[in-house]
Amino acid sequence: MPSLREPVAFHLLVNGRYEPALRRLLERRLSPGDAYVDVGANVGAFVLPASRMVGPGGAVLAVEAAPGVLPYLRRTVQVNDLTNVRIAGVAAAAAASGATDFYEAPADHFGMGTRAPRFHAAPITVPADTLDGLLARHAMTRVRVLKLDVEGGEADVMDGAAGLLEGDEPPLVVFEFADWAEAGLHPPGTAQQRLLDAGFRLRRLPDFLRGRQRWLERPLTTGTETFVAERGP
Repeated sequence: MPSLREPVAFHLLVNGRYEPALRRLLERRLSPGDAYVDVGANVGAFVLPASRMVGPGGAVLAVEAAPGVLPYLRRTVQVNDLTNVRIAGVAAAAAASGATDFYEAPADHFGMGTRAPRFHAAPITVPADTLDGLLARHAMTRVRVLKLDVEGGEADVMDGAAGLLEGDEPPLVVFEFADWAEAGLHPPGTAQQRLLDAGFRLRRLPDFLRGRQRWLERPLTTGTETFVAERGP
């Protein structure tokens, strides 16, 4: 990691893991042979354990748009010999435009790059594709868990994943909401509404882990939260 001032590096150094609640979700839902997709994979803090959970017969797709982050993600995959992981160095977008503007983050906010203007950075151009397109390219037809953490751009990823989300076997979707981040690209709560409109039920990650049936009645528009979305009866 380029800086221990940012949270992923700090928690990995001090605790050996990052966001343990999310890791517990993966432990409960991923089994050998499953497919896991991580959009906003960062340095691979969840790609690494997920790769081991799904095993040689499973598959992991790690999507990361930030050019400055990609070498660290590739190094994680290389040194841990994660042969079931494929890396897509693109922005998962609403449409297969081929390219999009992107704003890199400074070292102390490493991994927080976004398509919204931030950090007084000048925009750069990065490749872009839909998640449906990426899944087709990597021959991933059934995804068990989809994790999204793209600094407010989650709704765009969902718009480009209609085939996955509206299919017969939709994944469990876990995603981060932060009002200030989503406001840079969409009205806060847009990603939640996208999933509600697609027939998913949403609850907070702690409620999911405790088995509480506390479903979200309407999108949260303020604060921060990690949500789990499921589609089913």
